[in-house]
Amino acid sequence: MSGFAWSLIELIIVVEGGDILRYFYGPLPYTFCLVSTVVSGSIFLQILLFITNIVITKYIFIFHLKNPTALDDKFWFTFLTIWIRTFAYLSQATAFLMPGKIFIL
Repeated sequence: MSGFAWSLIELIIVVEGGDILRYFYGPLPYTFCLVSTVVSGSIFLQILLFITNIVITKYIFIFHLKNPTALDDKFWFTFLTIWIRTFAYLSQATAFLMPGKIFIL
């Protein structure tokens, strides 16, 4: 749950901060817009993956393990957070850098 909250904080600070810079200083370089688009897409993907992760882990804990207190929460939280963040950034960077794709920046 805290990974979801940190992603929301990151969304507010990084993405909205970049949009405010763009609105105040006019058009920015292409690379800044590309990085901003990749980061905003990856943060939205992180939020969706964290919500999916919460639902799946609750299902597994309740219906399959029958004892949710038996697992090490810190390990699984760290592992899934690293996996979600890495997957989100790599998939969004790959999608935006594919040839033939023109996104509105």
